[in-house]
Amino acid sequence: MNRKPHLPLLTALLSLTLGSCATIAQPGNTFPLPRATYDEQWRPQVHFTPQRNWMNDPNGLVYLDGEYHLFFQHNPYGNVWGHMSWGHAVSKDLVHWEELPVAIPEAEDIAIFSGAAVYDRDNTSGLGTAAKPPLVAIFTGWNKSTNNQSQYLASSVDRGRTWTRYGKDPVLNIGSTESRDPKVFWHAESNQWIMVFAKAREHKVAIYGSKDLKTWTFLSDFGPLGSEGDVWEVPDLIQLPVDGNSSKKKWVMVVSVNGGSLYGGSGMQYFPGDFNGTTFTPDPLPAVTEPAGEVFADFEGADYGGWEKTGDAFGTGPAHGSLTGQSPVTGFKGSGLVNTFLNFDQGTGTLTSPEFTLNKPFITFLIGGGNHPGETAFNLIIDGKVVRSATGQDSEALRSKFFDVAEFKGKKARLQIVDSHTGGWGHILIDHIKFTEAVVNDMEFKTLWADFGKDFYAGVTYSNLPTDDKIWIGWLSNWQYAGQLPTYPWRNAQSFPRKLSLKTTPEGVRLFQEPIEALKNQRGARFSVQNLLVSKVNERLMSAAVRGKSLEVLLEVETASLQNVGLKLHQSSKEETVVSYSPLAERISLDRSKAGEGSFNIGFPEVHAAPLKDVGSTLKLHILLDTSSIEVFAEDGKVVFSDLTLSSPSSDGLELFSTGGDAVVKNLEVYELKSIWKK
Repeated sequence: MNRKPHLPLLTALLSLTLGSCATIAQPGNTFPLPRATYDEQWRPQVHFTPQRNWMNDPNGLVYLDGEYHLFFQHNPYGNVWGHMSWGHAVSKDLVHWEELPVAIPEAEDIAIFSGAAVYDRDNTSGLGTAAKPPLVAIFTGWNKSTNNQSQYLASSVDRGRTWTRYGKDPVLNIGSTESRDPKVFWHAESNQWIMVFAKAREHKVAIYGSKDLKTWTFLSDFGPLGSEGDVWEVPDLIQLPVDGNSSKKKWVMVVSVNGGSLYGGSGMQYFPGDFNGTTFTPDPLPAVTEPAGEVFADFEGADYGGWEKTGDAFGTGPAHGSLTGQSPVTGFKGSGLVNTFLNFDQGTGTLTSPEFTLNKPFITFLIGGGNHPGETAFNLIIDGKVVRSATGQDSEALRSKFFDVAEFKGKKARLQIVDSHTGGWGHILIDHIKFTEAVVNDMEFKTLWADFGKDFYAGVTYSNLPTDDKIWIGWLSNWQYAGQLPTYPWRNAQSFPRKLSLKTTPEGVRLFQEPIEALKNQRGARFSVQNLLVSKVNERLMSAAVRGKSLEVLLEVETASLQNVGLKLHQSSKEETVVSYSPLAERISLDRSKAGEGSFNIGFPEVHAAPLKDVGSTLKLHILLDTSSIEVFAEDGKVVFSDLTLSSPSSDGLELFSTGGDAVVKNLEVYELKSIWKK
């Protein structure tokens, strides 16, 4: 991926080996980088991280001769993005990793961006021999002189230990500065290699075919569709059986979206459909019906009606789209909306509604603008206190959000729109405020998200696996703050590998994912209870001193007649990460607002939520907790959250909770997870 297009030319690269005693210096810097100890604060214990320095996308996931290869975007010289090369690690089980020297280093003419690797068993490329078929890497090279992005090849005939570039020219050049991240696979039905890559700014996936991996023919484009965001990146096209039926298969196009994901920054969407060797045809996207309710404010009049205005941010009345100097505003209803982009973000003030009585469980609204909690904010005020608040996502596209206000039924309240920020994105957009019995967030329902957390991106699947399983790994971070994470001497991790499947649901065929079975091999001490009330389970947890930073948790809990049920993890008197399910709203959430360190980015401490329907009387959760992350798999992986959580070392408690009754825990298993690192 292309993130920062102006970097100094790297003239030499030094390959790093895990466990090496050598120290290396950044270019122009005499201070050596430290050796990793693998017990640093926030160092993951069951997720892959490089010994040191920056990492982002997983690349070239391929299996060969008993080894799983993980290549990755890597800066060999520091823990910030730059000098992009392919780092390299191998594993026998997808859990324990050996980091090898840099596989494909940045060259004088190009930086090495994301891509794929395949085992060319029939030597169609001619880059190996019949006796030694090659591994072939297909990657994007960024030409630092022209800013062009095109697709290059490299090959290896020694199990990926050394690589040779195929000439100096790309094998596919469409003359674009925004064409990247190829994924390649063999399509037996059409007897050719298929390449998909992102036309990033066009929000398209290009599909090409080849007989030899060197000469490529354009077949078709897919997109735009779903969430367009700022750019599309890292596509993958895979085929999976539906409901485990190998005679009933469906294709899935996976696309990473940066700038415009569900909670801002980067995320992943997918499209079930069909592929005929030339064209991918997606299934229809979900239809969304707006819930019935009472429109409280639609801002269609000449002024703000009974709303009280202070300051100069709101002008004389509602706007009708973009204001002078503003990028196009989209996603509002009708012709009017609140838009405080006056005087290029310099205006400040408040807009406060008349008092009303809360008589519906939800307040829904459309919101956009700056991501400055408390400063560009939409607030619900009761008894003079802000009890609910929302903000934009640094986007001019308004999105559906809501407040769950069932607990305040009968209370007097006001709504207030605040703009007190005069820097970048110092404005707020609000429209179509409704009081409803149900909620529909169109970003959740119209787009099929692979992950409802904020930290799963650039996920790609393994090729040449010895079974028909589809396993992928994603980057466990977000471009909004990846470069600010306070970890050292490494920065960023990969997700735990996940097995993918397609299952039929009432909403249609959907992607499910769960941790691979090999996670069980890391289990240590075990705690288990069955058929106990939540209150009694907590007593057992306390008496058994069940705590930990790296845990696997399996929970089955009854949900009937409850308001909320869930867990608090990485818990202490001041910190906690909360997983909560509301049967009434049919929603599950992950709250990391009190999860620990988050001051490095104002948008980091927040709540992420997703619809979770058709749960029945028992909720099933599978949670993988690590030193600095949580991955939640709800209902066998129908809904997944991946989030970073930077809690203090002493925050290692675990507690269950339920409101509206003392829930029955049908089964709880907690396993301590052993570290994957050899200390």
